[in-house]
Amino acid sequence: MIEPIDLHGFVDGELSPSRFAEVQAALLESKEAAGEAEEIRQIKLLLQSRIEQPESADSWKACIRRLNEIDKARRVESLVGRFAPVLCGVLILCIFFAGLAARRSGISSRGNLNLAQIVGSMTTVNKPDQGQWLENLIKQSRLSTPDHLEIRSVREGVIGGLPSRLFSARDADGDLAILLIPQVVQFEGMTQATNQTNLLLGRLGTMNCVSRTEGDNTVVVIADRTYENLVAVLSEVKVKVK
Repeated sequence: MIEPIDLHGFVDGELSPSRFAEVQAALLESKEAAGEAEEIRQIKLLLQSRIEQPESADSWKACIRRLNEIDKARRVESLVGRFAPVLCGVLILCIFFAGLAARRSGISSRGNLNLAQIVGSMTTVNKPDQGQWLENLIKQSRLSTPDHLEIRSVREGVIGGLPSRLFSARDADGDLAILLIPQVVQFEGMTQATNQTNLLLGRLGTMNCVSRTEGDNTVVVIADRTYENLVAVLSEVKVKVK
């Protein structure tokens, strides 16, 4: 029997030459294992092919804006130094009320995030005891999924200094991805659903995506499906709030 971690390593080309040869030989003997390896390859290709790559021109414009901001900061540095105590007091009050307003409106103080960049930056995580490790990771993430939804693998990344996870899953309608971010955020290009203030709809490449805030968490479901289907799936995915 081929372990799931070896199948992922085989697909990603991360096995040692000897282990790669062993897994390759085992796949030739097992149609079931070969089919599973092909499914893993397809879902990875699906996510990679549907992600919109950001243009470098936008990054350069952001750098220019930042350099201009630094120049402005230097020009007002002396003024800020003279009135620092008063300005600090005003700034603290602004931060407090801005944070309160952001919580009430469900909008992160970090501004809108680029969903494609987040998904593209995450890396696959493999563990020797993949099945048990995934189960423990789901419990640790306080993520609750319906019984008919199978979690197959996970990718991890850091967003706003907090660990976030992208779960590759499958149900009766096919493959999908569930993104769990342990903070309240919004994404560029997503719009509010009618009559549901905490539900946002958007696109990731050619796929649809639906986002919902739950407590201090943001959950996103991504798949090549209708919004109605994704909303139904998202309604069954829960995050236990501490």
